[in-house]
Amino acid sequence: MLPAIPLRWEYFILILAGIVLGTAGWFFLLSSFAFCMHRDEVFNNTFINVSYFVLMFNSSPCYSVDTLPSWLKIIAYLNPLTWHTDVLRFVTIAIGSLAGITWEAAAFILFLILSSAHAAQMLRRAVIC
Repeated sequence: MLPAIPLRWEYFILILAGIVLGTAGWFFLLSSFAFCMHRDEVFNNTFINVSYFVLMFNSSPCYSVDTLPSWLKIIAYLNPLTWHTDVLRFVTIAIGSLAGITWEAAAFILFLILSSAHAAQMLRRAVIC
């Protein structure tokens, strides 16, 4: 039997906030692209699959960014999925440093604000058309 990983239940509110804000950030980003596409199958079959592949390959959910070559490490640290993953990893199982996570959380909040503003702008543009 595998050993259990102890969750940090004292950070439950932060975990919940990370999940909700992360979902919102990705929803707004992907919605802004969906508003530009006129056919559902183009968005669902092509754009979603390509964007998931690129985001997952260049981020840290499945492997540690520290083991990547330096050129790919730079790309991974520019990816909002890395920020989101690192923040959730820190508040759930305490991997990472508080200073690094603070910067990544702030960057993800900025990503959330920019993606929601862009989605609102694209929605207004789509409604006008």
